[in-house]
Amino acid sequence: MLLAAAWMLVAASATAGMGSLASPAAESLQFLFSYIVGRAFFFRPPALNTFIRVLKILTIAMILIAAAENIAGRWLAHEAAASIFGTTPLGAVFRGNTIRATSTLDHPILFGVFCALVNAILLLWERSAGRRLLFSVICLAGCVLSQSSAALMAYVLGVAAYVYDRQMRQTPARWTIFWVLFGGAIGAVFLVTEHPIGWLVSHLTLDPETGYYRMLIWDAALERIGQSPLTGYSFQLFNENILDSTVDCVWLVEALRFGIPASAFLFLANMAAIWPAGRRKAPSADEFDQRMNLAFAIVLLLFVFSGITVHFWNYMWIFWGLCIGIKASLRERAVSR
Repeated sequence: MLLAAAWMLVAASATAGMGSLASPAAESLQFLFSYIVGRAFFFRPPALNTFIRVLKILTIAMILIAAAENIAGRWLAHEAAASIFGTTPLGAVFRGNTIRATSTLDHPILFGVFCALVNAILLLWERSAGRRLLFSVICLAGCVLSQSSAALMAYVLGVAAYVYDRQMRQTPARWTIFWVLFGGAIGAVFLVTEHPIGWLVSHLTLDPETGYYRMLIWDAALERIGQSPLTGYSFQLFNENILDSTVDCVWLVEALRFGIPASAFLFLANMAAIWPAGRRKAPSADEFDQRMNLAFAIVLLLFVFSGITVHFWNYMWIFWGLCIGIKASLRERAVSR
């Protein structure tokens, strides 16, 4: 995390100069400070319990706002905030004739993916099967209201990981088996298909036209990254319609802004937090830690995977750093026993 944050500042200063560090510093420090909050304040079970309890309440409130937006056909939260602060609200996004709800977040995709991530946490936090089902359905409603393929994909993967762990609980090597099968499937895609990234992106979207557009983004972004692989271009514009409008991949965005090392450090920060603490069986008293370790490991993997077709910024960027910090704290507790 320190290397990722530091590299963003170093790369941006090398590219655009010290006078252009406002946006790079904001992105870097948001991510690093949210991680530090996760490491400092959610190290013990009572604090983490309180955090998830509040997170659940806020998520339900956000989904209720999203349902109201669906009925009204307007982004109610954004309009309310704009009227309070005297600004212009963001324009609502539609798919067909139906509004894509965004609630209090910046984009429907971010809202939908957020609901999917919270679902993965609540599935392993709630003790009652009935409450798990109830809140999972509520989170699914948020994903559906966002009309985001990335959100629905993340929801399905989170539920599948939970069910897989429950069904294979008696198999100690269940996650080793999972990663072998997953790696084999990805390897097959890269061996068999002519454009592996294009195949993955096109199959992770509901709209084929959207998938095709994302393939154009990848081609244009990779060409630019190849011209400045170490430091990127900071927040400079490219004078290209595709790259200057939207780049729907957090890994490409970070590489474009701060070079390949920034994306590499970001990926390694997630992997370092997820990496197994050891094979020693933990005592039954640590059952809460075991469940939360798995929950936040799933969340980080969903962030990593969803990032192939989603760019995270503002609140979701901060939430990502916070989740890495929480998972790192849980891992440290497991290592210290």
